[in-house]
Amino acid sequence: MTGFDHFYSYLAAHHENKIDIIKYFIEVGLMSGVGTDFWCGDRFARVDFRQSMAERYGGLNGLNAAWGTRLFTADEISFPPSAKAVSVRHWIDFVSWYQESQVRALRRHLTVIRKHFPETHIDVPMGFGSDVQRDGCDRTAVCAAVAAFPPISIRSTHGSFNRDQPPRAYWFYNQNFHLRPDSAPRAQAISDYKRILRPGRRAIVDIAVLYPTTQMMLDMTGFPAGQIAFCSQGASLFRL
Repeated sequence: MTGFDHFYSYLAAHHENKIDIIKYFIEVGLMSGVGTDFWCGDRFARVDFRQSMAERYGGLNGLNAAWGTRLFTADEISFPPSAKAVSVRHWIDFVSWYQESQVRALRRHLTVIRKHFPETHIDVPMGFGSDVQRDGCDRTAVCAAVAAFPPISIRSTHGSFNRDQPPRAYWFYNQNFHLRPDSAPRAQAISDYKRILRPGRRAIVDIAVLYPTTQMMLDMTGFPAGQIAFCSQGASLFRL
């Protein structure tokens, strides 16, 4: 973070009055394309996981109770080999930690930018088109994180996927959402604008399920079985 801070410190000192907007690009599928497994085998990731889990449960007693394990030292805290080999809580904690790592980095970076540019608008182009959990995607968490750094907006950069799914989270966290004009043919972009953004009007859905759901983490799929039935049941139970 020292280099990141130095860069924005220099930028603010020499060019702040020339900058109207800062773009901070986040590829939410950062881990995609590196194989079929999770991308966290280095020693730094393993240390961070042990520390994060120990802090989350306040020590080994709480962790053992939650995971159904019998660990005696923090060094025994490790990545689960698979969802079926450990308790549900152990697996969910691991996948959540994996996804949150990118959001933690986002918060640290935006904190530095805001320190040097307290009033400049930040635009966060968010790319990648997958909800498979090993890709590290959590668009909902990104929306929640950026809400703490106004003025700020999020912009779709990945075709129809980001135009159709994430806007629910943008609305929920009261964020500005933009479509990239060249991410779709002109006619499609205009249709999306009317259908998704609906300026000055309420959302086009009564109930939204913000991804990722627990079932997605357990099934390791971008669209778990029973998802439509789950949403339909929720709509019948909670619609006012």
